[in-house]
Amino acid sequence: MNEQLNASRPYVPPEAEFVRMRHLLKILPVARSTIYEMVERGEFPKPIRMNARLCMWRVDDVRAWVAAQGTKGDRIVTPDEIAHDAALASQAVEREQAEPKAAERSTPRRRKSTRDDRSAAMAA
Repeated sequence: MNEQLNASRPYVPPEAEFVRMRHLLKILPVARSTIYEMVERGEFPKPIRMNARLCMWRVDDVRAWVAAQGTKGDRIVTPDEIAHDAALASQAVEREQAEPKAAERSTPRRRKSTRDDRSAAMAA
């Protein structure tokens, strides 16, 4: 009975730091061999070997990879591209925080002169 109830609900990954292959297979619509092939091609995050028989993936890496899919057209977005995009976003935030806001500037910016201002000055 419980299996029938569970089959109707979508699978939610555990709130852990790492997930095993069996969890990935519930999340991703691909085979085990496809995941390992994607890892070899650099298209999916690399697993972390916990011991001789156990490989696990960081949940944050997998979630970032899933979220990035579809953002670059029809192709698979690689973990390197995700890291690069995250670094660019971080740099943009740092630049924004480093630049003083208009209200914080010590001297106000000068307004560009317009044609009307120049003609009024010439008439005077």
